Amino acid sequence: MTKMQTPKRKYNWFRAIPRVFVGLILISTGIGKGLDMRGFVTVLEGYQLMPHLLSVILAYTLPFIELGIGFCLLIASRRVQMAWAAVALHGLMLSVVMVT
Repeated sequence: MTKMQTPKRKYNWFRAIPRVFVGLILISTGIGKGLDMRGFVTVLEGYQLMPHLLSVILAYTLPFIELGIGFCLLIASRRVQMAWAAVALHGLMLSVVMVT
């Protein structure tokens, strides 16, 4: 009796390009915001959407969130969840820009 062999799936590198691209963008924006957190607080306060304390908290946490999602996308850890997190993050940022 012969065993049925399952075909080996080749990894399509072309499909990884958007994931890597978005991961690199999130890492670069996280680094940029992390290097000038006080300036990022000023930018957030310029939108006048939240009180000062909330702007400070967001300015000091958002770079780490972006870095975490970006690195997870690069190493393909929890791909689907991190892709949805990136979509949600960018959707939130887009809605803030559209409101102001």
